[in-house]
Amino acid sequence: MSNTIVKDIYEDKDNDRYPEDIALLNKRKNEWYMCHPKYRMYRNAAFVVLAIGFVCIIVTWRMNKDAVTTLQTLPIHLSIWLTALASYFAAKAGKKVYEKPFNGLHAAHFEAASKGLYYIYQQGMTKNVYYIKDKDIREIIRDDEADCLYIKGKAVLQTTSRKGITERWLDGIYAMVGFDEYDLDDLLEPYSEYVQVAPGTLRQKFLAEGSEQ
Repeated sequence: MSNTIVKDIYEDKDNDRYPEDIALLNKRKNEWYMCHPKYRMYRNAAFVVLAIGFVCIIVTWRMNKDAVTTLQTLPIHLSIWLTALASYFAAKAGKKVYEKPFNGLHAAHFEAASKGLYYIYQQGMTKNVYYIKDKDIREIIRDDEADCLYIKGKAVLQTTSRKGITERWLDGIYAMVGFDEYDLDDLLEPYSEYVQVAPGTLRQKFLAEGSEQ
């Protein structure tokens, strides 16, 4: 089921919903970013680009401080715009590396259905619905340091964007948890035989193996 137009797989038949706390989700997402080994390098690189650009703006302004006409002030305007563009692309390049797989994530919640588990999350303008049947779950790694789960087993990920609805099979997914540990205990209680508690492991696992999501 890859890149084909399909029906919505989501069904709400009295699902038990575990809504996210947006502030908590954002905090945990940012902590995931900061744990990337190259996070500081990319952040520092972005600041260096901005600093160099600022120096260029000051030098250009001093060289053209008596400028009056639009043509005479053009170098100043160009230095400002080039600095802004360079800073933007430097920051964007870093985010592509250290934000994965939660880049652009601004909503994520779980729903326990009668025969399976939903993880529904929004990345940018794209809505993603992950669904795995209970019988297909092979393992759930719970990392309370990263506040993240890794769910292993054959599942479907349905993506809704302006281009339509597509879906594909996944063998595993990293899921950010946006609610407290007590609700997480309740969510995972029916799957206790599959749960492996492994604090501080999922960030390294993702770096080593990557993810399909």
